[in-house]
Amino acid sequence: MDKVIQDHYMEEDGRIRSYGTPDSDEYLSESAGLYLQWKHERGDRSGQAEVEEMIRRVFLVETEESAFLHWRIEGEEKIPVNAWIDDRRIADYTADEALRSALRQTAREHQLADGLPLDFYDWEQEAASARVVLSYGPFPGEEEAMRQVYEDAAIDPFFPERFLPESGEYEREEEVHLVDQMLAGAESEALGVSADPLWNWTVQMWEEEDKLPGRAIRATGAPASEVESASVYGTAAVWAAARGEQDLARSWQERAEALVRAPGSYEDVHFFDLIWSQLAKKALE
Repeated sequence: MDKVIQDHYMEEDGRIRSYGTPDSDEYLSESAGLYLQWKHERGDRSGQAEVEEMIRRVFLVETEESAFLHWRIEGEEKIPVNAWIDDRRIADYTADEALRSALRQTAREHQLADGLPLDFYDWEQEAASARVVLSYGPFPGEEEAMRQVYEDAAIDPFFPERFLPESGEYEREEEVHLVDQMLAGAESEALGVSADPLWNWTVQMWEEEDKLPGRAIRATGAPASEVESASVYGTAAVWAAARGEQDLARSWQERAEALVRAPGSYEDVHFFDLIWSQLAKKALE
């Protein structure tokens, strides 16, 4: 898979395109972080160091007191906003202790509300968002605050998308994205809070339909789209592996990999889908 990534997604300077075509000029810190995670989990330390160097060179903005990562670069335009989940992932999987410390310290200073990580910070406007995204997980050392968010969330069977610390309210979309739900389920259970209603819905959908939808209608649980997503299967497989459901994890990982290979080229395959199919494979080892 490294050759696929290098041949179809990677620029000469190490940046990772969102789609596997030279026409794509969007680069996400999300892609860099997921690739870093994959390198780390495979024990590829030299490859990991190369990704870390690219992140510092391309995405990192350092001031006298803080360190920020552009969440998105399109062409020459660099968005002056970070994303907590991308910063968290890079900090979690980097071997660069200085980078890890700088990212976490910046997030602690600008993006924590009563121990809860706010989803983004705009460093030009010096303003953070007012919401916590449940699929993004906790801030290191503040797990109890996030555990309470999961515990108080009514799962019906889906998680709310967001929590608003100022009002104590949850935000729910009429259509749920299954990638976000799979990630929220895994994060919740990692903190010891059951996500059985969501898990049971997922297994039932698979058994009855022989597939998982990319989106579902919150009120009914019915699929909102017939389109399958490799990242849904990849994130579901990683969650299944964490639960010890190896057979389901294997089935979902295989479906993820089949979907990213099916088009015959990678110009319509988002890197997020591609890399989650591979993170799922690693989770099965």
